[in-house]
Amino acid sequence: MFQQVTQTLPLSWAIVLSPVMTATLTFVTAYLGWRAKKDKDEVKNTLREVTEETTTKLDSIAVVAKDTHTLVNSQMGQQLMMYAITARTLADLTNKPEHIKAAEEADAKLADHVKKQHLVDSKEDA
Repeated sequence: MFQQVTQTLPLSWAIVLSPVMTATLTFVTAYLGWRAKKDKDEVKNTLREVTEETTTKLDSIAVVAKDTHTLVNSQMGQQLMMYAITARTLADLTNKPEHIKAAEEADAKLADHVKKQHLVDSKEDA
């Protein structure tokens, strides 16, 4: 009798545990699927929020960059104008060839800067 019980014990355990294991595996699989969907939604929402924040920050950086570029170009124009006036004044006072050449170069640099700035301004207005 004892031998008969020990031989049937594993089979009876398998019969009892099989539905329990199946139910457990089904539950775990369902839970993991639900959790994966929830995690996917969280990642999607976080990505959307971070993208919006990044876009806003990049837009503000672009405005600052444009304003900085405009300021630098304006200051460069002022410096070139001061240099051209100073060089022309010196050339008019001395009439030395090197001063006249420097004044002509200063005028050319100023004219080139004004021309390039006009192109930039016309593109920004378009």
